[in-house]
Amino acid sequence: MSSAELLNEALKLSEEDRYALAEHLLKSIEHPIDSRTDEEWHQIVQSRLDDFKSGSSKFIPWDQAREQIFGRK
Repeated sequence: MSSAELLNEALKLSEEDRYALAEHLLKSIEHPIDSRTDEEWHQIVQSRLDDFKSGSSKFIPWDQAREQIFGRK
């Protein structure tokens, strides 16, 4: 079975079963592409939250960000 065929079959599963499958697949990867730990991600998120609360970061609405990224609405 090709990976495309497997994906098509997996997409027929319930949302709960797809989540479980994804979790098992991710755990099966010995060397994940992104090697950051949960603690490192927590630090990144906390830093961004602190920037938001202090007003040191400028945030824009998603519609504006999407337009800047993709050049369309």
